[in-house]
Amino acid sequence: MPGGRPTVYKPEYCDEMIEYARTGGFYNNFAGRIGICVQTLYNWEKVHPEFLESKGIAKAACLHWWDERAREGLFDKSFNTTIWVFVKKNIDGWADKSEVKQNSNIEINIDSQDRDL
Repeated sequence: MPGGRPTVYKPEYCDEMIEYARTGGFYNNFAGRIGICVQTLYNWEKVHPEFLESKGIAKAACLHWWDERAREGLFDKSFNTTIWVFVKKNIDGWADKSEVKQNSNIEINIDSQDRDL
């Protein structure tokens, strides 16, 4: 008999997570909404392919909600751009700067007749 705690996973969590994200709710916060720890969400992704697919849909829905708030905020002086930028950095991968590291090996050969130039 396998050990461990029985799962509390329910297939309806897929749709509930998407609906939550459509209101701007974040993936990790969904765990608190349904009373589980965040690690359980990540475990479910590995075991339930439909949950992983729903996560992708939920992320897109969440980003859409936040982008809509930004569009509305273009005409509203009370819009908090700092919060919006913070959200974009954390869930959409934005960064203030990007660094590109490049390593190159350059070999220069000088013929003996060119050394006198």
